[in-house]
Amino acid sequence: MANFGWAYINCDDSGSGGTAKGPTGSIQFLSSSVSTAGTAAFMFYTAAYSDYTADTLVLSGTFMVSGTISASHFHIEDVTRIDATGSTYFGNSSDDTHLRTGSIIGVAASVGGADGKYYISGSAHSDKLYVSNLAISGGLAYAHRQVDDATAGALRTASTSDYYLGVDSTGGTVDIYLLTTPEPGQTWVIKDEGGAANTNNIIITCSTDVSSDSVLIEGQKRLILTSDYASITIYAAGANQYFIC
Repeated sequence: MANFGWAYINCDDSGSGGTAKGPTGSIQFLSSSVSTAGTAAFMFYTAAYSDYTADTLVLSGTFMVSGTISASHFHIEDVTRIDATGSTYFGNSSDDTHLRTGSIIGVAASVGGADGKYYISGSAHSDKLYVSNLAISGGLAYAHRQVDDATAGALRTASTSDYYLGVDSTGGTVDIYLLTTPEPGQTWVIKDEGGAANTNNIIITCSTDVSSDSVLIEGQKRLILTSDYASITIYAAGANQYFIC
């Protein structure tokens, strides 16, 4: 039979405590030289709980990272500011869609660190996109709208969203009205697409009140297309002033 001796263990140096504290599931941190503690602000749920799925790490508070975060998926809400340097890339597929609410401004940096100039800006208030210089390598598709003698009077007015106005006057004379307060540079191309302007004229005026002298096209109250398939390009130089290209 084997003989067993005695061993003496002195635990006086172990200190007090030595227990983990905090709610179940809390991530532990060293709270003293011999104890750890947890908080409900930093939890790991092994099973589904409330709105969280199983195996979810939840931090309620501020998370400061001095290194790199690598993740397969980011879901971020309530972002108040994004400050990034260097190149950024959005999306990885041609069917990706990126939505933005509000205006966007692109600034070209200038030499010496002075304020750069805006080379592109999109305003959510004016519903316009401004570009300082435009280089296009592909085709363009302009807004096109058809108008005929049955079109309601208000819809015969060339709006700021129009560019090509295709007119079909085969059913009768068509009146086209220009805006009284256009954006400078606003341009419209008015075309007889029905090929009947000689029989049923296309009349272009600056106001539904043809007697008004406040808005003129190169000094004239109205222009009349009288040739089949005729077209005319008109641009605004400012309020109450139109010219023919």
